[in-house]
Amino acid sequence: MTQIPVDNEIHLPREALPAKQMEKLIQRLTVPNPEYIARKRMGKWLGGVPESIECFRFENGSIAIPRGAARLLKELTIETGTTLHYVDRRLSFPFVAYPIAISPRAYQAEAIARMTGATQGVVVMPCGGGKSLTGVGVVIRLGQPTIFLVHTLDLVEQWRDLLNGLGVQDVGIVCDGVNKPEMITLATVQTLAGRDAGDPLFRQFGCVIQDEGHHVPGYTFRDVLNRFPAKHRFALTATPDRADGLTDLLFHYVGPILHEVDFGFLVKNGFLIEPEI
Repeated sequence: MTQIPVDNEIHLPREALPAKQMEKLIQRLTVPNPEYIARKRMGKWLGGVPESIECFRFENGSIAIPRGAARLLKELTIETGTTLHYVDRRLSFPFVAYPIAISPRAYQAEAIARMTGATQGVVVMPCGGGKSLTGVGVVIRLGQPTIFLVHTLDLVEQWRDLLNGLGVQDVGIVCDGVNKPEMITLATVQTLAGRDAGDPLFRQFGCVIQDEGHHVPGYTFRDVLNRFPAKHRFALTATPDRADGLTDLLFHYVGPILHEVDFGFLVKNGFLIEPEI
């Protein structure tokens, strides 16, 4: 039985799948590069711009693929009857009872349950639906040192205000020249992108949650997220869809949609008001 190490990535030995299925996997993890397409259409110089985006890399005798691609592996092994044995090297830490109390709405509680019942995946919830509180609920339930990834200083402040309001005073901050991680930490993707992939910070957390998860398909976002070997990996987003055709990369690097809340449901039940034009 082939052993497949899993940490921040899945390390698949080349002999783990028949050649035909390995070729299928590589094809599924190769997507057209929208920047290349746009430049070519406008007659711009294409130097240094790859024609496609490869969500894999070859290493010694293996191919490293993002963790969300486990579902693709499952499909391929069903085709061949192949059995794979995963060796779990993801990071998980002793449970911490965070002194945080929240009262989630029923749909938020369901999202929290779906997330904590899995190890990775995406939750889709409209703006104003309470994605942030849902994320905090996951932190409470899992009891893991957790890092929230955001892409603006405004979002850092919004998350810090929320956590402070819930009684969390020691909120870690890693951004804008500040390097003070705590059990619950907020970090900007841009700051982490400037760090070496071997930085110890990436191994300090058992849970990583990407806010505004629709950004994950962007190179910097997926590169940073893919450095964390945390057992739990989630993304929160109002919509997983991208106009550039890279939506599947969100699922490759994070995982499937675990729970989705419809805007109409929130309006119908009085949680949101439909805007009038």
